[in-house]
Amino acid sequence: MSAVASLGATWAPLLRRWAAAAFGLLAVGATANPPAAADLRRAEPGSGQPGVVCSAYTFRNVTLFEAVERAAQCGITAIETYTNLPLSPDDPTRIYLLNEAQRERLRKHLDRHGVRIVSCMGAVPRDEQKARAFFQIAKELGASNIGTDSVDAIDTIERIIGDYDLTVAFHNHPPNPQRPGYRNSDPAFMKQLLAGRDPRIGVCADTGHYATSNVVPLEAVKLLADRIKSVHLKDRAVIGRRTPDQVLGTGVLEVAGIMDELKRHAFHGWYVIEYESNPGHNLTEVAQCAAFIRSQLTENRSR
Repeated sequence: MSAVASLGATWAPLLRRWAAAAFGLLAVGATANPPAAADLRRAEPGSGQPGVVCSAYTFRNVTLFEAVERAAQCGITAIETYTNLPLSPDDPTRIYLLNEAQRERLRKHLDRHGVRIVSCMGAVPRDEQKARAFFQIAKELGASNIGTDSVDAIDTIERIIGDYDLTVAFHNHPPNPQRPGYRNSDPAFMKQLLAGRDPRIGVCADTGHYATSNVVPLEAVKLLADRIKSVHLKDRAVIGRRTPDQVLGTGVLEVAGIMDELKRHAFHGWYVIEYESNPGHNLTEVAQCAAFIRSQLTENRSR
């Protein structure tokens, strides 16, 4: 049985609402013209409400310049960067190694497309000087958050975070036999790790990686809600093994319920679309995911 068929009658009204919100975006993958920005820039970062962000990793087979352009085509005005992301087709310099002239060129490209960098993903070193260098780079790129798997650097992070206007969100990948001590997808471990820590340190909850790890994403969010700074919001066909990402609202991860739960905790962070499927041809799906999130945010605000 397909994932959509298994949703049943309970999900039918949700899918109808999503379809109505997404209707105007279905052709975005076939056009180079971005949708009308005035219709799409609702509840973005900095508005005091949860915002929609696109991870550049969604378009990982292209450069940052091209990822910015694709995010804009999908009506998304904020982006999250990641390590080893090249700047542009004519400049392979990695995003966290840019000089001031390159950063200025990047700023102009972002302004041209109405997009800004709000978060930087990458490893945070335990060495304080190196960690400070990464924090400073994130600031210079305009970010207000660092996403990282580096829980081993939590003491360093807590020591320096007060010197920067940043939050830090620990991201979760599935367990890895080559890293037996890696436990980021264990919500109980993360809750214990963060107990008593600086409130600016929290979690980037990746719902797809929870599912791969045989963790029910909604239950993880319930346990960690007070510490969640951002969500890599994904939908999948099953929980317990890796399956491709699919359009939000068409899988079994209860993404609407996750958003409802976070609303109850006055969440005002970011819903990040890190759509890992079909990176060369996924504009339509990314736009549909953005429409789903905005539809849910609108419905939540009306209650």
